[in-house]
Amino acid sequence: MSTNERTAVAFVLSAVLAFIFISITDYAFTAIFAAIPFALVSWRRALLLGAIAGFAVPMGLYLAYPSSMISRLSSVLSSITGFPALLILLLFPLIYCAILATSAPLWSYAASFARGD
Repeated sequence: MSTNERTAVAFVLSAVLAFIFISITDYAFTAIFAAIPFALVSWRRALLLGAIAGFAVPMGLYLAYPSSMISRLSSVLSSITGFPALLILLLFPLIYCAILATSAPLWSYAASFARGD
């Protein structure tokens, strides 16, 4: 399998895992497990694609939910915390992105260490 094919497979698998994990639970630490497929690629690609997948999947889930529910949720959370509603909406994808982008190179390093590279 070529490098580009492994990269595409790792990205798709990670996005599917992240989608499943976020659909089941709202815990951001599940990004650690969604980053496991990035063990197939180099750490640079893992970092970049982990950041993209980590931000795109939670934002894509916002499209699946009705917009009235999302705006109601963000306004309630904004009134509780005092933060602007847009910041509240971006907070979870940014946290998920940071965790996935940090975990992906670590899985890549662990795999390359196990392979003896």
